[in-house]
Amino acid sequence: MKRLALLGVAALLAASGCGGSKPASDAAELVPPTTLSFVSLQTDLGPLPHVLRLFPFGPAALESVRKGLQLKRSMGPQLDVAIFKGGTISFTQPVDEKRFESALGPGQLHAHIRGWTVFTAKPALLDLVRHHKGKLSELPAYRSATGRLPGDAIVRAYAASGGAGLVRRATGLGGSLPNIPRNAKWVAAALSSSRDEVTLEVHAQGAVAAGSLPSDDLVSKIPAGAVLAVGLGGVGQVPGNARLEGVDLQGIADALGGEAIAYVRAGLPFPEVTLVSRPKDAEQALRDVGRLITRLARPRRPPVPTTVDGVTLQDVALGAVDIYYGTFDGMLVVSDSTDAVGALRSHGDKLKVPGLPDRTNGFLYLDVEHALPAVKAFAKLANQQVPARLEADVKPLKTLVVYGTRDGDVQTIVASLQTR
Repeated sequence: MKRLALLGVAALLAASGCGGSKPASDAAELVPPTTLSFVSLQTDLGPLPHVLRLFPFGPAALESVRKGLQLKRSMGPQLDVAIFKGGTISFTQPVDEKRFESALGPGQLHAHIRGWTVFTAKPALLDLVRHHKGKLSELPAYRSATGRLPGDAIVRAYAASGGAGLVRRATGLGGSLPNIPRNAKWVAAALSSSRDEVTLEVHAQGAVAAGSLPSDDLVSKIPAGAVLAVGLGGVGQVPGNARLEGVDLQGIADALGGEAIAYVRAGLPFPEVTLVSRPKDAEQALRDVGRLITRLARPRRPPVPTTVDGVTLQDVALGAVDIYYGTFDGMLVVSDSTDAVGALRSHGDKLKVPGLPDRTNGFLYLDVEHALPAVKAFAKLANQQVPARLEADVKPLKTLVVYGTRDGDVQTIVASLQTR
C-alpha cells in the first residue's frame, strides 16, 4: 500500500510539472494570459506555395518564408509560437517525435507537455509554460480577436497592446509584414489562400479610423473597364487645418460629401481619370472644386461652359488635356474626358469589385490584367518601355482589392490578390 501511495504521489507531481495530464487541444492553453503575441500556422503553407510558384520570384520568396519561420519537414501539421519580450517558445505535434527532436539545434531545449512538443532556446520560458496561472485561450481579448479569423487560414496571429511589433521581429519577416497600429488594444491577422487567391486580413480594436459609409451606390455607377478605382470613404475627414495653395481642403472634403470614388479607364493618348462624389451641397461643391482647379492648374483662360449629353460642364483648358467638371443626377464629376457623363449615366455593364462589402471606409481596386497593356501602350507613346522583368513579375496577377471597414471600435483591413 505504501508503495502504491508513493507511485500515486509521483504521478501527481509528474502531471503538475507538465502542466496537467489532460492533452491540450490548443497550444494557447499552455501559455499565460500575459502572452504578448501568439502565432499559429500550417507548416505546409497550404495552397500558398502553388500561388507563389506562378511568379518568377516565387521559389526564392517561398524559401525566404520557410527560412524566416524556421520551418522543418519533421514538424507536425501546425506550428504555434508564443512571443514574449524575452524570446519565443514554440509548440508542435510531430508524427515522428524522435526525428523532429534530432533536427532541433544544439541550443534548443524541449519537453513534452500535454500532448505537445515544446521547444525554445530560453530555459525560463520552458519553466513559464510548466508553471503559470490562467490560460491565454481563456483571455476575453484573445477570444474576441481570434474569433474574427477564419479557422482554415494558413497563418493566424494575435498581438496584445504593445506586443504587435514583436511579431515582425520574431518571425524574421520584417518589412514584409504590414504596419500595425500603435494605438490598438489588440490586433488579429490571418493569411488565407486558395489556388488562385491570397487574402490578408487585419483587425484592430481601438484603432482610429473613419466610420464605414455606403460604397455600393457609387460603385454601381462606375463603368466596366475601369482598371483602377479608389473609394474615398473617409473623404470627409482631413487632419488638422490642412490647406493646399491657400485652399481649405477640409472645406472641399465637406463639400464633396462622405462618399467619393476616383477611377481610371484606359485610353489614348491619355487615360480617362474621373472623380465622382455625392456632395451634400452640389452648388457649393461646384464652386469649391472650381476654385481648387483654378489655383492648382493656373489655366490660361477662365473655364468655358460646354454641354455634354444635356449636362453643362465647365471646360478648363490646360494645353495637352482639358479638365471638365460639373454636377448632374446628384453627383459631382471631375474628369479629363467628356465621355465620363455618358459612362456614368449608362445602363450598360458596370464595375464589379470582387468581395467588396456594401459599406467601407475606403477601398482600392486594381485590374492588373488589363492595366498592364494600357501602361505599355502609354509608355510606348512616351518613347518609354515597361521593364521586361516587371512585366514578367506582374503577369500572373489578375486583380488586387483592398478595403477597410469598421465594426464598433474594431477596424478591419482586407487585401485580396487574385491570379489568372
